[in-house]
Amino acid sequence: MKTNYLLIALLACAALVGCNKEGDEAPNGNSRHYMGFHISMPEVSTKASGTLSGGYTNGTAAEQAINSIYFYFYKDGAYITYGKGEVATQFSPDPQTSGGNVENIWGKAGGKGVVVIESSMNTKPNQFLCVINSPKPLFFRNLPLASAVKALQTGAVAGASAVTSSVTGSETYAEIGFAKLESSTPYFCMANSPKIEAGKAVYAVPITGSDIKDSENAASNAPVEVYVERMASKVEVMNLTATNDLAATWDITLDAWGLNGVSLNSFVVKNVDPAWVGNSAFTGWLSNSDGRINWAQDPHYLSADGAFDNTNYYPASAEVYYSAKATSKLLYYSENDIKESANPSSNVYKQLRKNYCLENTFSANGQNDARIVGTVMMVLATVKPAGGAVQDLYEYHGVMYNFDDYAAHLLSSAQTNYSFFVNDGGSYRAINKGDLQLYKAVKAADYATSGKFKTISDSEYSDGYVTLYPKVSLFEFDGVNYVTADDAHVQQAFLKDIVDLANAYKGGQMWYAIPVEHLGKGSGVSGLLEGNYGVVRNNYYQITLGNITTLGHGIYDPAEPIVPGEKTEKWYMGAKINVNAWNIVKQTSNLSE
Repeated sequence: MKTNYLLIALLACAALVGCNKEGDEAPNGNSRHYMGFHISMPEVSTKASGTLSGGYTNGTAAEQAINSIYFYFYKDGAYITYGKGEVATQFSPDPQTSGGNVENIWGKAGGKGVVVIESSMNTKPNQFLCVINSPKPLFFRNLPLASAVKALQTGAVAGASAVTSSVTGSETYAEIGFAKLESSTPYFCMANSPKIEAGKAVYAVPITGSDIKDSENAASNAPVEVYVERMASKVEVMNLTATNDLAATWDITLDAWGLNGVSLNSFVVKNVDPAWVGNSAFTGWLSNSDGRINWAQDPHYLSADGAFDNTNYYPASAEVYYSAKATSKLLYYSENDIKESANPSSNVYKQLRKNYCLENTFSANGQNDARIVGTVMMVLATVKPAGGAVQDLYEYHGVMYNFDDYAAHLLSSAQTNYSFFVNDGGSYRAINKGDLQLYKAVKAADYATSGKFKTISDSEYSDGYVTLYPKVSLFEFDGVNYVTADDAHVQQAFLKDIVDLANAYKGGQMWYAIPVEHLGKGSGVSGLLEGNYGVVRNNYYQITLGNITTLGHGIYDPAEPIVPGEKTEKWYMGAKINVNAWNIVKQTSNLSE
């Protein structure tokens, strides 16, 4: 197995205090002590339907870049000290052949690069954490091991703009797994990989007293190997083309793609469950020797109260997301956001959010929940009548209309029980479509019992649903005179008696969603199992588009976040997904209802 070697020497500059236990004291009375490391950066792995058949692939130069390395030392979980290595100008990569487990070797000429880390310790440690490219690594100082491994890398602002995190205290683009640091260059945050040994999760790298050496040469000749993983997941659509099965009726152009429903935070070190060892679904995915455990429990694997179906954590609709953004654990982007990410002239971080995100995983109960709680790949498209022009379209009760036909249909339905008139310059005429205005609309609070809808402001979220409502004063004829229409009659006609809201396709814009598979759902399996869907750090999910079999979900407001919401066969695109040193996952999907 190929390995990547980053040889790091540790300098302890404070006087070491002797301890009672043999082996805890420094090897000599000098103020300098060294420890050698091999940093093995596993390639990205790819897979298909629960296997590693996708293989591995090396990361790009940017994905491999190391700007800083910090080590946090512990004795039986108690914090001792930390050491820092600045490597941006001291090291150069030695790439390994793509397809192996490890992708890169870091070091100076001859593979014996040395980073001197100033440190002081009263007792020699027996374990450490390694964190690479952290935006604010000194946060971990003085934390016991149990707290450090559960520390959060946190983001909280839509649009991947710089945020100030209460945890990191620094500018981050945490929702895509990057630290901005002091420049515009994106560096991938990384941390050492955990293991599962003897039925327990092991989050720190074990060492012994003999691993700390008296000399740089001795340390470099006896390094401790450390496997590290990028915190980010990578998802990519491999082809922005698909066979249009609707070509006889609709011309459909695929415009852009980008991630959505991305996690806002992540543990710095991957959180694992020893129970996975006995789970047949994870066979081949729990390799201590390769430094890979290819599933994880993210910080919101279950909601805070232990019940997965916490609406505020995982909004069922854009309407719910509007009022619950402060507590939502997922971040949703708009059409404008996704197209901005696809624009090569956009800010580099906005481009990166297109296909990088933090891991997002959930329990078996979560996968069988009625809502889409996983990260999805959005595909934006434009639809127009075959051979016709791009125009606004409205899907109403299963039928697609242009505006004039939709207005005529709704106006006819609204006047089933009432006749409305308009005062037009002193004379009264029957209401027509020009008297109506398009409004965003959602189900009213008492929808379940009354079937009512309500209009909302332009700033609120409606999932692309609209209705027509009078924009002028209406009158009714009482047999003698025209009198102001009863508000209850108008609401009954235009909000209570209509069959359904219309899904608006403004300018023909629509979206498809592809829930990203991890292990995938095996054939003949009833229900969803832990690991079927989700995105895991250091995995590369490659999505190949198949056929377009139905129209997507319409977009009325391009600035409104898109929330896939409740699971449905509508608007979801089938895909074949592949995950990559980067671990590769492949998925093929059709664009269908």
